[in-house]
Amino acid sequence: MKTLKSSFYPYVFIPLFAGLIFSFSGCHKGTLQNQTPSLDTRSIPEVLYGAYLGELRLPDQTTTEILNGGSTVRFHFPKGIYLVGTDSTGQIRMLTETDYTCTGTCTQGCDVFYIPGHFGCSQCEPGTISCTGHSSSLAGLKAYGFVDLKQGIHFVKDTQEIHSLFDPPNGLFDIPAVRQAMEQFNIQNYGRPQPDFSRRSAYREVAVNLFGCLVTYLVPQSGQLRSDVAADQLIDASFWYCHCDEGDAGCTLESGLGYKMCKNGGCTSCRMHVDEQSLD
Repeated sequence: MKTLKSSFYPYVFIPLFAGLIFSFSGCHKGTLQNQTPSLDTRSIPEVLYGAYLGELRLPDQTTTEILNGGSTVRFHFPKGIYLVGTDSTGQIRMLTETDYTCTGTCTQGCDVFYIPGHFGCSQCEPGTISCTGHSSSLAGLKAYGFVDLKQGIHFVKDTQEIHSLFDPPNGLFDIPAVRQAMEQFNIQNYGRPQPDFSRRSAYREVAVNLFGCLVTYLVPQSGQLRSDVAADQLIDASFWYCHCDEGDAGCTLESGLGYKMCKNGGCTSCRMHVDEQSLD
């Protein structure tokens, strides 16, 4: 199997979710059932929008590269976007690309195909032979997700932006640039890198875009922030909570430096449940 050649942050070694293994019969949310599509690799767009790799939502404008005669597709993420995860040693790894390969013992027919929104593996010829898909670059990685280092950190004021944000990887704050940006954000709003939030009743949570990820942030129940942002005009997130969409329990809330984010445990699809009424 060809090893994924990835570029990394010079000071970070990053791993990703183990077990992103799916075949034609086990694709994203079961939308692809056992069948032989009349598609080939020419149907795979060069630039993706709204596409998933298993349960992983790929960033819009991800580009594709077809390799090995159609049995492998490599995905190149837009500049500044990294797939961040944790390996078996607890180290953080940051990828600028990943791959998906279909393998089987047949001589033809085991190729990657695309039905709008989802990737899978076509059926071998004859159809009794198994053809399965996997990602070599994601093997051994866990709790991964995308981070967009171009976006920085800011309050979310447009409700449409919320639905475009990624679920944060567990290792988000293991990236030095992210932690430094959060401390600078605190200085702008509270005058110090690590404010005292011990009187929790004096604060409420609002939506924040943290490098393309959806998190919440504490602002005063009354009064203004030092940044002169009108706190009463921000999107309230007081009733948002972490929810496990798929997998075992373990989707928990992590807090620190004024932020809150959902963190994977045994859950394979852990995300912030947004109270839609708060967006009205």
